[in-house]
Amino acid sequence: MASSIWSAKGRLVQAIEKVKDMDMAIEALHSRLRNAERMEKVHYTGTAGRDMSFGLRHAMTGGGADGAWWCCRCARENNISHWKGEHPFKHLECAHCSQLICKQCHTTGLLTWAKALELVSYSNGEKLFANPVQVPQFAGAEVPYGSVCGDCGLTYRATHYTIQKKSKGPFVEIQFETSCVCDNSNALNWRRFQIGTNDDWQVDPDACRQRWLERREAQVDQHQEHPIGVCLITESCQIAGHIE
Repeated sequence: MASSIWSAKGRLVQAIEKVKDMDMAIEALHSRLRNAERMEKVHYTGTAGRDMSFGLRHAMTGGGADGAWWCCRCARENNISHWKGEHPFKHLECAHCSQLICKQCHTTGLLTWAKALELVSYSNGEKLFANPVQVPQFAGAEVPYGSVCGDCGLTYRATHYTIQKKSKGPFVEIQFETSCVCDNSNALNWRRFQIGTNDDWQVDPDACRQRWLERREAQVDQHQEHPIGVCLITESCQIAGHIE
């Protein structure tokens, strides 16, 4: 009887310690997100015939973001900003319907889904994405690849593979995160991406929106069913003021 009581107390202590550790991890995460610095520069001068007045006007109307993504569930537009450090895009959750970003969501050039890096491997019979993986050499200290947690939408920047030998040739090995502060450790419940630049969104956001509309219209033409069963192109564009 006494031994079972002590065993129960031991499990309770372990559970309490786990909660404390998680609380500390979440607080550390909040601190990192609060203190993160922007990675990209905002373009105040445009190209293709656009001038300083366009750049200033764009910056004043939400152009301070580095890119955008359009939710596949509600078809609304969400801004993306690129941050230095461990969490390049912080959380990617739709501000309108709380849907987490997924591969069905359209994005600007800042974030590109890297399906080619989701190579399947097996470890002790368990299906996993290959990790680390080889990518072309890149300039700069910040790795331009990352992954997003499928449970909470938190993004993680990939890191240099620390135990690799000195890189030879045009490739380098990087490692993706597989364990999130939200307790998601399902290696397949992550989506990998490549980080681009903010040029397309900063220079011509209307062209980015047009590409999204064309993609949505192509999906309708091909009779591809929307996740919630309806086409929201017209509705979303009326809300955004792009269609009369």
